[in-house]
Amino acid sequence: MAPATAERIHAAAAEVGYRPNPVASALVTGRSRVVALLVPYLDRPYYSAAIGRMEALTQQSGYDLIVMGGTRHGTQHIADCRWPVDGLLVLDSYEVLLRLVQRTDDRMRPVVALGGCLPEGVDAVRLEMGVAAEQAIRHLIGQGCRKLAYATSPATPIATSERWRAFLRVTDEAGIEPVSIPIPGESRPSARDAVTAYCIDHPDLDGLFCHNDDIACGAIRALLDLGRRVPDDVAVVGCDGTVAAEFAEPPISTIALPIADMCAEAWTMLLRRMENPDLPICSSTFSGRFIQRRSSCRDRAHIGL
Repeated sequence: MAPATAERIHAAAAEVGYRPNPVASALVTGRSRVVALLVPYLDRPYYSAAIGRMEALTQQSGYDLIVMGGTRHGTQHIADCRWPVDGLLVLDSYEVLLRLVQRTDDRMRPVVALGGCLPEGVDAVRLEMGVAAEQAIRHLIGQGCRKLAYATSPATPIATSERWRAFLRVTDEAGIEPVSIPIPGESRPSARDAVTAYCIDHPDLDGLFCHNDDIACGAIRALLDLGRRVPDDVAVVGCDGTVAAEFAEPPISTIALPIADMCAEAWTMLLRRMENPDLPICSSTFSGRFIQRRSSCRDRAHIGL
């Protein structure tokens, strides 16, 4: 096309406010400049933080982001992801990842997985939590806790949970019977109700290790409503490092997860994979960090370590 003709076309398009249809353009180029982020829940602070960070990263690179929730159940329509996307970012969604990596048809898109329990055969940003979890549980024991429980969701595969395995290791070393409290739904209200019921039957509970900060918030509400002092009667530790834990009363000890750094690494991996699908599978590992706050520190001198 002659330069003068192209210039007239561009001028006419600008005059009428024409904008290319990205879906139609994708049919021609094979690239939509859209990626999808698959997460287990849309209403959890940890996943909200991941969504916000990933949206900023994709926009900076000129991509749009589609967010799909509910992957905890591994539904087929989520694994199919019929949207015209160039790549997939999958956070804490093991069943969906299995469907994706086992696929052999030509619909396979570039995939990067994030989380603690990930299958092989996919680019991965792995989260190591065993060391921090052991530190947290030893901290509870060091504060004098001898009747410990691990509060977690029944939807979490507890047998493969790094946190649960750490709980078993440390309690076994200390000669403490390991107990789990199932929290249906992983919400604050369900944690409050489950911990209330447990404490009524087991008033000697003196330490609680929670699968996430939401469960810890609900557990503390239950303990306070029962007239139990935190941490003097029951010391509590959460996990995720959400803002809610820092600003709770008392502030909640937690295992902070480097979600911003993990998102940045995953996005870099996906960009490379979209540009060159034949690259070798790659993997990076990040670690959680235990933060002590008032919810677990009977010895106030150790707060903030």
